[in-house]
Amino acid sequence: MTTRSRVFFGIIVLAVCFSSDAGSVSGATITKLQISKVFPDILFVQLDRVKDSTPACHINGAWTYAMSMTTESDKKMYALLLAARVSQAPVTISGTGTCDVFGSIESLSTAGL
Repeated sequence: MTTRSRVFFGIIVLAVCFSSDAGSVSGATITKLQISKVFPDILFVQLDRVKDSTPACHINGAWTYAMSMTTESDKKMYALLLAARVSQAPVTISGTGTCDVFGSIESLSTAGL
């Protein structure tokens, strides 16, 4: 195998390993938000629509996304989600393609009204 072939093969392997199935949804309504004493730093989000894709790690069908609630930016996103829930405004939301906040639910990346 030539050096060029090895480099090309390596790039292909990396692309496959680091590709993600980050899910997103537009025009969805938030049907449920939950924070619990068991997981006080995690917000669970349920939407009325199905995401366009789901990462393999997302095996919990009860929730659409999970979001950390530890930073100031997390709390700002929570305020936006709460306002959308109360007003029933449609949202556009996307995930990270990983389940690093809660092992079986895709992590929330962005949200907008």
